[in-house]
Amino acid sequence: MKYSIIVPVYNVEKYLPECLNSILGQTFRDYELILIDDGSTDSSPMICDDYAEKDGRITIIHKTNGGLSSARNKGIDTACGEYILFIDSDDYWNDNRFLEESDAMLNEHATDVLIFNYCKVWPDGKKKPCFGNKIKREAGLNIKDIVGRNLWTTSACNKIIRKGLLDDTMHFVEGITNEDLDWCVRLALKAKSYAYYGSEPVYFYRQGRPDSITYTIDFDNFISNIEKSVEIVSKSNSTVLYHFLSYPYSALLFEYASLNDDRKKQYAGRIKSMEWLLGYAAHKNQSGS
Repeated sequence: MKYSIIVPVYNVEKYLPECLNSILGQTFRDYELILIDDGSTDSSPMICDDYAEKDGRITIIHKTNGGLSSARNKGIDTACGEYILFIDSDDYWNDNRFLEESDAMLNEHATDVLIFNYCKVWPDGKKKPCFGNKIKREAGLNIKDIVGRNLWTTSACNKIIRKGLLDDTMHFVEGITNEDLDWCVRLALKAKSYAYYGSEPVYFYRQGRPDSITYTIDFDNFISNIEKSVEIVSKSNSTVLYHFLSYPYSALLFEYASLNDDRKKQYAGRIKSMEWLLGYAAHKNQSGS
């Protein structure tokens, strides 16, 4: 089995068929699709069952609600593929040759992580690709390359990952939001080789869903995850990841500005203790170690 595609499912009856169709419509067929029903209370479990009856590559796990990280971890533990991909069940792929072409690339250039472009999509039709259109397909990249070219993002969903990397130390932390941040830091430190699929967006990421897990920011979780990530990098030899962390820290400052005065006082010391990260943002194109 070449690929394991993990889809956590929770109350997404409106969006789930488009997500699943975008996977099952791929021209490349050697994969398993693992649907983790995380205690959905709408018709999502029935939709999963209906799809599984029609396609033997689909495995469904129905579990009590434990959150996105819990569902992803269950998928990792279940997966049999050589590589793993994650897709959130309200999102979708926009290229039915994506797996076929990425497989050809991975066969030619063995790599730990293949990164691909994604596009944010709003209900009014507005779209915004994450990466520009100037960066073409390339293999043989290292951590300096991906951070220096701003290709490393805080998303688990725009990466094809060699399953051997995802041991017990690479499970998602459960019970928090913004769980992708420290996970992506840990993954960057664990991987040795990277490739970039190309400039055209593959993954379409829905924005503006009021019921989405990622719609609101839990500030305490956000700052804690950045602090944890800084600690992880400080114990490594890859200070280049401070450049990567300068972006979420800048986003944290934006959220901090919107807090009321009492909450600002609560977090002021922790915010100030990491302001040195802004120096890495100012020198983003310089090489780290």
